[in-house]
Amino acid sequence: MRLFFSVPIDVTPEFQRLLEGLSTLERGIKATRPANLHLTLKFFGEIKEAFIPKLTAILQDVVKRHHPFEMTFDRIGYFPSEKAARVVWIGIQPSSALESLVDDLNTSCALPGFEVGKEVFRPHVTLARCQPHHRRTLQTYFEALEVTDLGSQHVSSVQLSQSDFGESRVVYKTLAESALIRH
Repeated sequence: MRLFFSVPIDVTPEFQRLLEGLSTLERGIKATRPANLHLTLKFFGEIKEAFIPKLTAILQDVVKRHHPFEMTFDRIGYFPSEKAARVVWIGIQPSSALESLVDDLNTSCALPGFEVGKEVFRPHVTLARCQPHHRRTLQTYFEALEVTDLGSQHVSSVQLSQSDFGESRVVYKTLAESALIRH
């Protein structure tokens, strides 16, 4: 099972407009389905089903130590780069609340059976996946949109999620969800 901790993303008018526009572009640019929008906080990769109760307990324990917070979407970017775009994303402005939550999740998951990744946390929400030869189309699309305000979102819960590859699409399933409720 491919598991990860995530924050569900609200489909704001800004996101809806971007996704609808991306879905009308060339074949080979695949917009994320609105129901699949999320911010990955910690990715585990392939994990045995037997670990789900432990991950759920970690999630429930960590969220008790954190208040709900606001996150602001602040830019559009590309992985690995603009010239070789394979993923189009919306970045999230750095915040101490988000960084603290991610650090706490990472520390709490430093247990036997879980590898602590060395990757740097780069908060983003994936908007689309594409082939690198579509970069000009993407650049033209975003220049024409003149996006100035990508909005913000109140974060009040964290999920343990699973991703499965179905017929020609990824399907996400929420296995557990806990509210941020610092006492």
